[in-house]
Amino acid sequence: MWRRVREVWYHIAHMKHNSVSANMIGVALGGLLGLLHLGWATLVAIGLAQPLLDTFTQLHMIQSDVVITAFSVNHAIGLVLVASGIGYVLGYLFGLVWNSAQKA
Repeated sequence: MWRRVREVWYHIAHMKHNSVSANMIGVALGGLLGLLHLGWATLVAIGLAQPLLDTFTQLHMIQSDVVITAFSVNHAIGLVLVASGIGYVLGYLFGLVWNSAQKA
């Protein structure tokens, strides 16, 4: 996974033209969002999500009654897949818009 991310960023950094691969941008952003949400699901699974959420809301002087529910493997898998899919679509669309802007 990290090897693929490095390849994507290497490709972006060494482009000869101002165009980008919409697919590569989609893979990179989808992978990033998927990893972030996998991290969140891991925090929920090990019981650290609620204390972290409470700490961050207090630091921002926010009083919130948000309660983290019990961990569910099915929900965690769905969370990671949906976040990755949305990240891919947004990255792909960004790549298409970028390429069309470069041609104009």
